[in-house]
Amino acid sequence: MDRTMLIVPMIFALTLSVSAYAGEPPVKVNVAHLTPSVAAQVEKHAAEGMTSLKRYLEATRKQHGLAVEDVVRPEDMRDPKEITPPSKDYKKHAKDWK
Repeated sequence: MDRTMLIVPMIFALTLSVSAYAGEPPVKVNVAHLTPSVAAQVEKHAAEGMTSLKRYLEATRKQHGLAVEDVVRPEDMRDPKEITPPSKDYKKHAKDWK
């Protein structure tokens, strides 16, 4: 009887922890800048939820150099003509000190 009383709460706790990961919503990712093979893996794990995506990116960080912020950030919606490059005057700060 004592063993039964110990096993029932353990099974209940295990069921709750498994169900917490099963109900994660898919994550929207931006994979336009990735190679097709890496993009497919990122999309696969993003469909399973944020936990799966984080685990995949952490496991492959040395190979691909990706973090969650790299794939979750939204696509740049600006018109390419409106984007202005930085100024090319690299020594301006040195001229200001003279």
